[in-house]
Order: sequence, then C-alpha cells, then structure tokens
Amino acid sequence: MIHRIMRKMKWIGLLPVLLFFPAIASAQGDGMIFIVYILEQVHKVADLSLGFSTTSTTNTPGSERIIPLGMQFGISGHKGISGEVDLAIQSRTPAGQSKTFNMFEYLFGPRFSAHKGRATAYGHILAGGVHLWESGKEIESSNYEGGGFAMAFGGGFDVDVNEKIAVRVAQVDWIPFRENGCWENSTFRFGFGVVFRSTK
Repeated sequence: MIHRIMRKMKWIGLLPVLLFFPAIASAQGDGMIFIVYILEQVHKVADLSLGFSTTSTTNTPGSERIIPLGMQFGISGHKGISGEVDLAIQSRTPAGQSKTFNMFEYLFGPRFSAHKGRATAYGHILAGGVHLWESGKEIESSNYEGGGFAMAFGGGFDVDVNEKIAVRVAQVDWIPFRENGCWENSTFRFGFGVVFRSTK
C-alpha cells in the first residue's frame, strides 16, 4: 500500500519538471504524455532526482549579486562510475526591480559514487551550457539575453529511506561558465531534494 502511494507521489513530484524547465515546458498535450513515458522508461535503468537549489549569480547587466531559489532535475546511475544529466533553473526578481532574472543550466558528464550502509556519497564533473535572460513588462528589446559554455565540479550526499527513495541531504557545485568571451568563476550552487531509485 505504502509502495503504491510512493510511486504515485513520484510522478506527482515530477510534474514541476514539466512546468518549470524551458526545454520541457513547451511540450503540450500528446508531447507532455510522451515526455512522461520517456521518463518512466529511463527510470527503469537510472535514478531520477528532483530538488531545490540556490545559485549565486550575476544580474547582467550590472554587478548586483542575487541568490535565487530554483528547481533542479537529474538523471543518473548510483553505483560506481555512471553517466549523469543535470538540469537546473533559477528565477528571481531582485528587490526594487520589475524584471525577473533567469538562469538555466544543462550539464552532462561522469558521476562517481561510493556506498556505505544507507549512505551514498558522489562526485561529478559535468559540462554543457548555461542560458541567461531577463523577463519583464518592459519593451522586449531591453531585456538581456545570453549564454555560453558551462561546467560543474562538485558532489553530494544521499541517504536511503528505502530501496526506492533516498533523501538528497546536500549537493554543492562550483559552476564556472563562459559568456561573451569572459569567464564567470564565482558561481556556486547548493541543493537538496529527493532521489527516486531505478526500478530495475
């Protein structure tokens, strides 16, 4: 009974992924059903994670620092060396401004895991891209938009609740990225969430 409830909660928990990630949110109708089907098939061989994260970012243009709360979604193995896909988005309207600053990261790479009892420690080296943009009521041409190459070096710590569910206690990443010919090296991401173990 509890297992069936947890399985239903898993897919309810993945709903924000369909709503918040730009790469997925554009899908409608049959497209969204297809994405859910793909995630279900992927989950048979890989873990799915869903969580919240904060990222220190630069509000471009200008140098104001903001720390937005965002969503993070991942696909990975959890034994030894495996692959990982990491998607994260943060959005926030800084105090005194009407524009919302957004940051979307899409990263891929190897993951290294070690287990002891119910605990799993992992590290990863990821590479991909970052997309930055502002949105607001102002004229569209005045909104900033850009992006570039991005990496993530870091890891985290999971604790198993049972064979199918784990709590992501903490994840920390350093995310350097290159935009407009310049490197931004002061971006760090801190996250936590839940992991749905593969059904294999």
